[in-house]
Amino acid sequence: MTEKQRPYLFLAEIVLIALALAGLNQVLQPANPGFIAVSPHPYWLLVLLMASRYGVVQGFVAGAVASGLYLYFGLSSEQLDVSGVSFPHGDYLLPFLFMFTGGLVGQIRSFYKNRHQQLEKKYTSLFDRFAELKKLYETLLESKKMLERRIATQTHTLLTLFEQLMHIGQEDETEKLTGKLLALLQEQLDVECASVYRLQSNTLKRQQSLCSNSESRLGEELDLRHGLIGEVIAQKQLVCINHIYDKSSEQEYAQENIIMAAPILLEDGSIFGVVVIEKMPFLRYNANSVRIFDKMVQWFATVLISHKKYQQAREGTIADEITGAFNYAYFEKRLRYEITRAKRYQTELGLALIRVTEFYAMSEQNRTDLLVILNMIFRHSLPETALIAKYKAIDTFAIIFPHEDIDKLKEIMKTLKREIENFHFRPFEDQDRELDIRVGLAFLEQAGGTFEQLTRSAEAALENSSALDKRSFSDLHFLDDVQQAFRDLEFLRKN
Repeated sequence: MTEKQRPYLFLAEIVLIALALAGLNQVLQPANPGFIAVSPHPYWLLVLLMASRYGVVQGFVAGAVASGLYLYFGLSSEQLDVSGVSFPHGDYLLPFLFMFTGGLVGQIRSFYKNRHQQLEKKYTSLFDRFAELKKLYETLLESKKMLERRIATQTHTLLTLFEQLMHIGQEDETEKLTGKLLALLQEQLDVECASVYRLQSNTLKRQQSLCSNSESRLGEELDLRHGLIGEVIAQKQLVCINHIYDKSSEQEYAQENIIMAAPILLEDGSIFGVVVIEKMPFLRYNANSVRIFDKMVQWFATVLISHKKYQQAREGTIADEITGAFNYAYFEKRLRYEITRAKRYQTELGLALIRVTEFYAMSEQNRTDLLVILNMIFRHSLPETALIAKYKAIDTFAIIFPHEDIDKLKEIMKTLKREIENFHFRPFEDQDRELDIRVGLAFLEQAGGTFEQLTRSAEAALENSSALDKRSFSDLHFLDDVQQAFRDLEFLRKN
């Protein structure tokens, strides 16, 4: 039980300690009752223990008990003489010190005890306040998480969505672009059925649709003049089924099976097509979904505009941006022309494919430098009539040789081999690792008379070719920059 529950418990403790000291007195000094003249006096144990344990009252009482026992045993054994002595002098001094010290130590104990209680009360108050703040913080944190989950679920963050739309490849065909848009609608808004219609000859014709559980209930063509689609075309903005307030047209719009539709606007404001959502979960159809759908269609229009500009620029450019060699589109057109001309005039036509093996084991900078330098070597070593182009893969060059017979072409390739060897390429991190270039040759007479036959023959020869002869160079290193390559080419040209 605690001190507050049993306030007089200290009296029993005082009696027990006093009895213990009396018993110890009988055992150790039976001829000296009360431990008279013993220093330090054993009764200090009683005084100091009670005073330091409880406080001022208990300390003073313990001091009084110790004083009474001391005087009782001292006077009974006639070891003390208090006649003619006033308190607290003479033999009264030690009893006085028992009571004074018990009260003083008890007062100090009471002070610290009260201070401890105050601090404990303050700590309890702060702890309770902290518990309240913690509970409030946890509530706010849970609310924040719920809000974040809601934002993530409903919007998937507009930034992430924009990045996904921007990652749609510019080289894809329009059909692939619209397919990716429909897939994003299905992923972000849980759309179950959606279609993209393209405006052609004043008619909206279905270009692509994506329905998860059922077929589209819309026709292959949509009417531009009536219904919800008519509103989209007229307003050039998104229209939802709940935007319709005309009661007379309500049944007509309901029969269209369209929840919402948005136009795909080009840079000049003209309509490229319309994106239509036919079916989606009821709980997903809300203001946020409408806003996200509108943003997705707008961003898709931006991607589509960039795609068209890219295609126009690509069609107008025939040279590869990195190497200066002709691109594959021009190579294909030119090779078909050369095949036709060789057949007409019965001239020789050869095709060489040159591949850099383990191209992607090099660093990006070394790959770019290597392609540029190889292109310069080709231009320096090959006849002016040769046409240098990039093939299907970035690590492969294609060279067209009009009017060159088989023997002469083989001699040209030997010369090209020596030029490449003289550069002592070391494009890998391991300087002991040599560059490996493979060559495949094909001739129109041997391969056949079509573009496909000639290219397949060259590809087969490339796959079956062995690496160019290698030589070991221990004291030469790869040229790390294009300027050094130009200096070496100038040296070769002069010598």
